[in-house]
Amino acid sequence: MFHALQNVFAVGTNTSAATMVWSMTYLMNNPRAMKKVQMEIRSLIGGNKGFVNENDVQELHYLKAVVKETIRLQPTESLLPPRETIENCIIEWYEIQAKTHVFVIRWAIGRDPETWQNPEEVYPGGICL
Repeated sequence: MFHALQNVFAVGTNTSAATMVWSMTYLMNNPRAMKKVQMEIRSLIGGNKGFVNENDVQELHYLKAVVKETIRLQPTESLLPPRETIENCIIEWYEIQAKTHVFVIRWAIGRDPETWQNPEEVYPGGICL
């Protein structure tokens, strides 16, 4: 039981840490966006408060957009949970039979040029970094 809990804790912290590292990487590569996030946080917490609490996070719209863009470009889990088809279907030129287990690659969805105008670029909230 201890090892199961240890794994849950490790997986949860590793994915959060990876998202934070990638978010900071994208922000460090764009000082203008970093400044915008800093200004958003400073305007929310003011001069006396000195910290951001859980309720404040809902007001950090640009920061949340940066994190969502980070997850689009660098998902911590590249595969979505497996699914099973319920009927025969054709996707592109592949024929997939009913009851087939399929895996969807989240990383590919976030970088699909048919879905995203510039799939390799970071656009939090529709604003280019």
